[in-house]
Formats: sequence, C-alpha cells, structure tokens
Amino acid sequence: MLRYIVALVITLSFTSNGYCQGTAIGPDGKQMKVDLAEACSNPPTIFMVVQKPAELKAGRKALIAALNEKVTLPKKAKGNVILMFLINCKSEASGFIIPKADDIDIAKEVIEALTEIQGWQAGLQNEKPVDMYEMISLAYKRGRFL
Repeated sequence: MLRYIVALVITLSFTSNGYCQGTAIGPDGKQMKVDLAEACSNPPTIFMVVQKPAELKAGRKALIAALNEKVTLPKKAKGNVILMFLINCKSEASGFIIPKADDIDIAKEVIEALTEIQGWQAGLQNEKPVDMYEMISLAYKRGRFL
C-alpha cells in the first residue's frame, strides 16, 4: 500500500510575492536533482501557484489523445503515473521528475512524449508569463490513458 503514496516532498520557502524555491526529495529520502536550466529567471524563481496556471492550449482531452498516440502501452497495463515538470515563461516543458509511477518504463515514455508535445501556455502572474511547476496525474487501463 505504501507504494501508492505520492513520495515527493517539496521543501518550500514562500515569499510575499507568492513564489517559491524548492528542493525535491525522492521516495528514497534522497535529494533529487531538478533541472532548472530552461527557467527564464536567474536565479530560478519557480512559481507553484499563479493567477493563471500553465496549461496545454488544446486542453486535457487533446493531451490524453496525444499520449495515446505516442505511447504504446501493453494491453493489460493498468496503473497511474504522476509527473512534475517546469513550464517556463517561453511555454517550454522541461525538468521532469516522477513522484509516483506504477511502471517506471511507462513514466519514461510519457516524459519522452511530453517533451515532443507543443502548445503549452505559460502561467501568468500579474499578467506576465512566469516559470512554474506543473503536476499532472495520468491513469491508464487496458492499454489506454483515461
């Protein structure tokens, strides 16, 4: 049962501006390297909550359709994957980490597919595009993402 617990802890330090800087801790309790090379701000200031969150312009249904097209799942595959990644102010996705995955190989294929998907919309704070973390949860069953 323990493997179903999302094993990612973000140590956050909030400021009066609403942004945070953090360290990712993996399921084994060790610090995980989060690649912020694509962040627009220097030093990286990554928002967790913004006035208008980052999203795929085409919407969730289009995301699921794209994943079903790009990722080949075994017919009997059933499970979940949770991914956290950076959507920078230029609307680019990068810096993927896997807080939870029932099948790590499927999670890696999803990451590969997400890096190819274009059309992300950066999050907005005070009407300006900002770097922010996005977290998505995906369920799959009978060889398809739901």
